[in-house]
Amino acid sequence: MINPFLEFSDGTKVICSDPINIDGRMCVRIMFERWSAERNDYDRMECLLPDGEMTGVTGFTPEEVRYHHGQILRCRIIFWNGQAKWRKATW
Repeated sequence: MINPFLEFSDGTKVICSDPINIDGRMCVRIMFERWSAERNDYDRMECLLPDGEMTGVTGFTPEEVRYHHGQILRCRIIFWNGQAKWRKATW
């Protein structure tokens, strides 16, 4: 299942999956998407946590990728009862 998470001021929407088991590891897929009138299509990229690498980048500049990547890594996931809950990191 995909869950809405937040929206940045540039219109980028961030959604996350429920926890998924990949090769015995619990992971969450984070997807970034925003409409690009210039391209008449969506800009997209995704990040698999806990790995944190951005993949499938289309339409985002390298600076935007670094910005959104940094924002996601500042958040942490707390797992309980098989669900992912997000909290703003306190460090």
